Amino acid sequence: MGITRTTMAFERDFTQIPNAWLRDERLSRRARGLLAELMTHRAGWHVTIAGLQKAGPEGRDAIRGAVLELAECGYLVRRQTQGAHGRFNEIEYEINDPAAVGISTAVGKSDTGGFTDDGSADDGFSDVGESATKNTSTSEHHLPEDHHEELTPPPSAREIESQFDRAYSQWPKKVERKRSLDAFIRAAKSRDLATLTADVIRFGQAYAATTERQFVPALCVWLKGERWTDDPPVAPIPTEAEWNALMAPTERALTTAAAGRVVAGRFAARKPTRGEENLAVVARIEAQERAKGGCEAAGHRWLPDGTCVYCPEHRYPTALQTLEVAS
Repeated sequence: MGITRTTMAFERDFTQIPNAWLRDERLSRRARGLLAELMTHRAGWHVTIAGLQKAGPEGRDAIRGAVLELAECGYLVRRQTQGAHGRFNEIEYEINDPAAVGISTAVGKSDTGGFTDDGSADDGFSDVGESATKNTSTSEHHLPEDHHEELTPPPSAREIESQFDRAYSQWPKKVERKRSLDAFIRAAKSRDLATLTADVIRFGQAYAATTERQFVPALCVWLKGERWTDDPPVAPIPTEAEWNALMAPTERALTTAAAGRVVAGRFAARKPTRGEENLAVVARIEAQERAKGGCEAAGHRWLPDGTCVYCPEHRYPTALQTLEVAS
């Protein structure tokens, strides 16, 4: 009687990882899990931090922390090549065997570790006399993966520059264009180009509507800081004292401009009639509606009395104030 070893369906979908790697107590379990995931792919496979983030619930910071752990313990090695004009390219990592560079992964326990089900020490041998930890790595285990990641071809240099021109046109502070283009190209390596362009435009419009130009960061600074993860800027709401200081001269000017030309002459020597009061109210409402159209387009906030929080020139006096000043 004999036994024939047959091929199992799962044999093309498993990974060999040294036990010591997954038992390395220097690593968090998150880092060990990431290492195991990376080892499931074929040699030469490449992924970005953004790609790992899309494939699981962890955020960018959590993944970067795990990558740094693996690098500190020798499982990842940094590589940086030099590109055109002597500039260094982005830092890349390669999976590495710590033992190959003399880094120990021993944690004070045997590779088989722990105890058997009956409580006795596990000595590394099976019941039939063969080593339970013998190396079973043969050529049959190195079959190519039967699944291949669908890789989207990277955008061309012309496409990236075209999207940059579109985004840069919406950025309110036009400085450091060359450095901004370089930063945009680097960011496009790890982010979807259309999403990156949309983020630049969205933040550029928000800065233009809420922030003085001198306080807007240069686009290259914004890109290097990965500021697309921040909340868009909003205009600060002035204090009551600041509001009153701004409004006094503005209200007088608006009264003269909006309502004064219509009825101020009639109010000069006598009390206004009901019809003249109505004309003043209509003039104020029409001026408010014209101003409100511009503020709504910019996404500003309006108070219950119909005045804009952010634009002092769009706050209008009441009808009674109009009549009193005009008279």
